[in-house]
Order: sequence, then C-alpha cells, then structure tokens
Amino acid sequence: MDPHNRAQDVLRCDLCEENVVQMHCDTCLVKLCKTCVGDHISSEECEDPKVVRFQSRKCVPVYPTCALHDSKRCEMHCQQCTVPICFICATSEKHAGHRFKNIVDIFDEKKREFEKKIKDLQENIRVKRADQASKMEKRIADLEKECTALLDTVSKHGEELKRKIDQIVKEVQSEIESIRKNHVELLITTRTEVQQNLTEIDREVSSLNETLDSNDINKVFHFTPNNKIYKNLSDDPVLTMPVFSTKRIVSVQLREMFGTLSDIVTKPTAITKVRLMETPVIVHRIATGYFHLYGVAFLDRIGIWATGDAQQIKLFDVNDKSIKKSIDTKLSGEKLVLVTNQGHLLYAGKGGRTIHIVKREQSEELISLHGWGVRDFCITSADDILVVMTSVNNGRETRVVRYHGREEKEIIQFESKEKPLYSVGGNSKYICENRNFDICVADRDACAVVVVSQGTKLRFRYEGNPSSLRKTEFKPKGIATDSLSNILVSDLDNACVHVVDQNGKFLTFIDCPRVRAWGLCVGLDNYLYVADNASGDVIKIRYLQ
Repeated sequence: MDPHNRAQDVLRCDLCEENVVQMHCDTCLVKLCKTCVGDHISSEECEDPKVVRFQSRKCVPVYPTCALHDSKRCEMHCQQCTVPICFICATSEKHAGHRFKNIVDIFDEKKREFEKKIKDLQENIRVKRADQASKMEKRIADLEKECTALLDTVSKHGEELKRKIDQIVKEVQSEIESIRKNHVELLITTRTEVQQNLTEIDREVSSLNETLDSNDINKVFHFTPNNKIYKNLSDDPVLTMPVFSTKRIVSVQLREMFGTLSDIVTKPTAITKVRLMETPVIVHRIATGYFHLYGVAFLDRIGIWATGDAQQIKLFDVNDKSIKKSIDTKLSGEKLVLVTNQGHLLYAGKGGRTIHIVKREQSEELISLHGWGVRDFCITSADDILVVMTSVNNGRETRVVRYHGREEKEIIQFESKEKPLYSVGGNSKYICENRNFDICVADRDACAVVVVSQGTKLRFRYEGNPSSLRKTEFKPKGIATDSLSNILVSDLDNACVHVVDQNGKFLTFIDCPRVRAWGLCVGLDNYLYVADNASGDVIKIRYLQ
C-alpha cells in the first residue's frame, strides 16, 4: 500500500495493516479485521475487550480508567466530589455516604447538552452572526458611497470657493488696472503740456538772443520778454495709489467659513496614544469680564460658553480669546450651563426650578421641577439629561433623575433600601457621565465623588488622596471626564484638580496656583478648561499628550 495514497485507500486493520477493517474494539478503540480479532482478545493490552462490528462502533460507551485503580473502569460518578469513580472507589471511606450516578446517564446528558449547543450555534448564533456579517458588508459598501459623496461635495464646494476667490482677485486686479490706466493718461497729458512749454521757452530764448545781438534800438525798446507766463505753469498732478489692506487669515476661522463636519456619536474605544503629561502646562487665560466666574461648557473645537455674576452667557473663541456672542437670560444663582450633543445651549432658570434650552437664539422651558431644586445637570451620550437635585422644603433628600427630553425615565437615590447615595442639605452637587456610562457626582457636602454604574449600583467613592500634603480636606467642586475615561475634579480650597481613573484610583494632581478652580470641562481638543472664580478668567491647560 502506498503510504502517500493512504487517505484515498480503504481502512486497514491496526494490527496486520493489510486486511480491510471489519470489526472494532470499543474498549481500546482499535480497528480489526476478522482474522486479528482472536489475537486482540487473547492479548494483554486490552483487559476488557468489547469487539463489535465496525458499523456498530461507539454503541458501547468507553468508560474512563480510574485515576486510583488503573485496572478498573469508572462506571459511576460521585455527585459530591464531581469525579468519575470505579466500584472500588464507591465502596471506600472517601466516598462513604456520597450519592452516585450512572456515568452513562451523565454522558447522555452531556451529549444532549452538546446537541442543544450545536443547534443553538447553528440555528441561532451563527444565523445572527451571518446576518450581522451581511449587514456589515452592506454598511461598508454604503459607507464607501457616503464617503465618496461627501468627498465630492467638499471638493465641489472647494472648487466653488476657489472660483469665487479667483473672481474676487480678478475684480481687485481690474480695479488696480483701471487706476493705473487713469493715472498714466493723466501723466501723459501733463508730459505733453510740459513738452509744449519747453518748445515755447526755446522759441522765446531764441528771440531774446536775436534781440540781444541786434543794434536796432527801436527793436530792443519794443521787445518785452514774457518770462512770467512760463513761471506760472501748473503743478505736477498729485497721484495716490490705494493701499491693499489684507485681513489676517486664521486657519481655524477659514475652516469655519469653509464648512465643518457635524459631530458623530460612537461607542467609546480604547485610546492608547493619549496619556497624562508629567507636568501640565497652562496655555493661556481667557478674560471673560465676569467679576466671579462659575461655569464653562464646550461648544465645539473653538468655542466655549462661560457664565458668571451677570445675566449674560458669553461665547468665547478659545484660540484668539475674543468674545463671539452673548445671550441675555435669567440664570440660577449657581449659573449652570452646558451644551447638548446637537449644539443647543441649556441653562438653569432663576430659582433653580427649571431648565431651559436655547434653539436658534430662542429660549424655551424644557424641564420644570416641583418641590425640587436643580443643583447641576449633564448631557449623556444617549442624549438624556441627568439632573442632580435636592428637595426644596427641608433639603433632606438628594437624588439624580434621568430625563429624555421632558420625560422622566429613572431616579437614582439609594445605595440600599435605607441608605442614600448622596449627602442631604446644602447646594453643592455637580454631575457628569463618564465614557463607560458611569454617573459621577461631586458631593461637596460629603467630601467625596460618588460613582454609580449604568445599572445604578454604587461602584466607588473617591474621598481624596490621603497621602497628599494639602492645606484643607478634599471638598470637590466642578467635575468632568476626558477621552481616557479619567474623572477630573476641581478642589477649590486646595487650588488644584484631582485626576482619578474610571475605577477610582488616584492618578495625579493638576496644580492651579492662585486659582479658585470652580467649573470644569474637557474640550474636543483634549485641553482642560478651568473656571477661575477669583479672577473671572477661563484657564486653558494642556495635561494630555
């Protein structure tokens, strides 16, 4: 038999390796021909041979060998010890009083379980995955089409902008050409007049010389030189050229004028290229004009809203620090403000009983509270609004309520039946959602940051870094999260910001000397923006690299 063609040959006996297989030993799983059956049974290699026709193999179960008694097979299973055992083990003291089960029954149960698993894999899981794969193929194709269309739109818009710029350049060049032409014509006219005067002067000089050389007294007496008319020549024309005043082109502004892509919401992904800097750097300050600054909220990559001790909410450019617009409104005492995922402005109304939304410069009431006062609120990745509030009458209750639009969806208040999550009384509560969907509340009265999972279970409390040599105890104020799912908390009394990871582990301090760090936000540009309550400035800090 050619060993290279063995896979294409019929099955051969494992003993003689020549004859065709006809029988099978279910004990040791050996393939046999009829001739070798007797040799196999009489051999000592298989103590309990069970030879069946090859077509009927596996009808008799192959019992496992006992781990303690090599010559015995395990036909039972100890329910307490969850191990196969032989008859000797079953009668030993080790398994005295234990319940046994026929191992074949467990074997059959396992097989039935496997059959269910196979069925589930084939009929459910695989079908769903295949459907998902098909959808992904379609989405990839659709994505390619959408990106191509988007690229074409941007290219066409760019070409249109180029044409408009070229047209503007031509118009300015045409104006310059017209000015040049008029000026040249005036200079040529003046030159012609001057040349004519030169000819007349030469003629006058010639006449004077002729009279000077003459001895004719009468001629000399009657000739009068007329120099005066040549002295009263017109002045040279005064020509001025226009100055082309260029405007400084800022790339960010030019990008904004050209057009921007809308923000997209994706599930959080692990970011490995960004990490904390060893020494954070203050980039610059943005003077807001407020005497006391309370809150900051990021609009986009270049715009940041600020609120302070005035009725106006102001929008600033984070690069050139200029004010872009302001909105007059009635704010709550804490001056709470943030921006939705669609770019709409939210603020708490005076008295802290309402939350308003600003769309197209128009303000409308979105949420109205009865018996509760707003302490802070945030927008989630699912576009819900999380509001931390305290009871108005006695201030003895604090809770977090999730809203979708105006609809109340969920209340988060207790750690257990009788144990509240948050401290009671006071007004200092600040909230944000982390990228892992945890709800983080800076509870100043409790001197802690309380972090609750999406399933409303308490994950941890961060109570400051006890090893740090700070002036006073940790009393958190503003709170924000960043692209690494770190939690940043302003420590007003210690002039710093604590950075904690998503599991509550302290990472570092961002020192803010001579700053009363109040509100916080982390922008799309990965910079930290701190509201300095003392100076009224927004501090832009680079802390990631």
